[in-house]
Amino acid sequence: RERGERRGRALRQTFRAAGLIHVVGVGAGAALLFARAPWVASEFFRVPPELLTAATAALRGGALGSVCFAAFQFGGSVLQGLQRFDRHGMLLLAVNAALPVGTFAVFKLGGGLPEAAAWYFAVHAAAALAAVLWARSEALAAAPDEGPDADLAAFRRTLGGLFAAQLAGIAISQFDKLFMVRYLTLAELTQYSVPAGLLARLQTVPAMMAVAVVPMLSELSP
Repeated sequence: RERGERRGRALRQTFRAAGLIHVVGVGAGAALLFARAPWVASEFFRVPPELLTAATAALRGGALGSVCFAAFQFGGSVLQGLQRFDRHGMLLLAVNAALPVGTFAVFKLGGGLPEAAAWYFAVHAAAALAAVLWARSEALAAAPDEGPDADLAAFRRTLGGLFAAQLAGIAISQFDKLFMVRYLTLAELTQYSVPAGLLARLQTVPAMMAVAVVPMLSELSP
């Protein structure tokens, strides 16, 4: 709405608030995980001592990557809000292709979990940088910095439902593994995780279509 009414000041204020919401909480959690990675690996995931170093590196790589992923989500949200679905779709396609292909190459070349974690971080860092730069460019071009301030109270009221939706997505894709890893061996968990991950990839195409179609439906409202 702010874009359509040329309310550039409100648009920028909304984007700044969204950036803080995306990054601050994730950053705090990532810092905690990075610091406590050895304990999480040994006590929660019960990794054997001979694999503890690799598991710690993987957890710390995931912690760093999560901050980049949050920044990527923020940039992608801005691009969707400005109806630049082409750029958002390009970034999603690049990330979804680079992660499995690069990880396969890492293992093929003799790397292990630390190298795979480094690749995970590098992919999300590059995607986050591209998304944020594109989002900033589009936001600056959308409308001049003028007009009334944003109604941030209304913006915050929508966050509860969105947060619940995000938690539901995490519960579907990750919580099962967090609990199963305490009772299954790594080999048994892999037999479950690999097919589950491949099946999840089937959702990529309809999810990308929904990313473009659902926001466009808002244009039909009076």
